[in-house]
Amino acid sequence: VLKALWSDGALRVTMDPEVIFRIGDRRFLTKLYLRKDALEPSSLIASLQMLRESYPRGGYQVAILDCERGLIHRDTRLSPDSVILLRTTAAQYIGIWRLLESGERPSRVTEIS
Repeated sequence: VLKALWSDGALRVTMDPEVIFRIGDRRFLTKLYLRKDALEPSSLIASLQMLRESYPRGGYQVAILDCERGLIHRDTRLSPDSVILLRTTAAQYIGIWRLLESGERPSRVTEIS
């Protein structure tokens, strides 16, 4: 699978699924999640939506495999609100980046959710 570029405004993200597998007659482009901490629901949905937008064609569904817990999170979790969540998360990253570029140094960075 080739890498894909996802973008929103000034933000550009290279998507590169690690695994393609089949469940029944469905093929999944899959990112692996290897961290010990649990995936936050909003991060999971934003990531699934970004994958879906990066690979809109090709007969694939998208998924994230949580290797620590043995769970597969499929794009069946996506809804029209998923697009809004992804765009909001992207805007947060762009805002933080612009502040850092302008010389702002936060005493504490809150986690983007």
